[in-house]
Amino acid sequence: MKLSRKNPANRNITRMEHEKVRGYWVRVVKDGKLHQKLFSDGQYGGKRKAITAARAYRDELRRRLFGEHADAGRRICTSFKSNSSGVVGVHYVEKQRGNSVSQAYVASWCPTKGGPQRHKYFSVKKLGKREAFRQAVDFRQARVEEILKESTPRRPQ
Repeated sequence: MKLSRKNPANRNITRMEHEKVRGYWVRVVKDGKLHQKLFSDGQYGGKRKAITAARAYRDELRRRLFGEHADAGRRICTSFKSNSSGVVGVHYVEKQRGNSVSQAYVASWCPTKGGPQRHKYFSVKKLGKREAFRQAVDFRQARVEEILKESTPRRPQ
């Protein structure tokens, strides 16, 4: 049984076929920590039972780790070690244009998976440093919430 990467039912699951090990490997990363478990064909009585158990474990693990966003089809980065502003998706820029320097905080987001990244600039000259930063953070958070709403599958009521 070959796993299709495009099928969302197979997210975080890899098929392993080595000399002594055959099964499905569930791997989920949260905050840099890897959570993993192997579901071997022999232990679960065949490939179909192993993949069923792996998917059930993966779903429960994602619910435990990600809460209400466990079913989101998109990954939203919430921390990054080299971030200088302290908020992912918001950074400070200074651009030299002729004799003047423009300063701004920039909110970045990607509205469609695999699509182009978008940016919105908040001028420090017009708003002041604190207010430009605050507006950039608020704008970025609103875009993230929109993305999560769109990518979370709706459940029948």
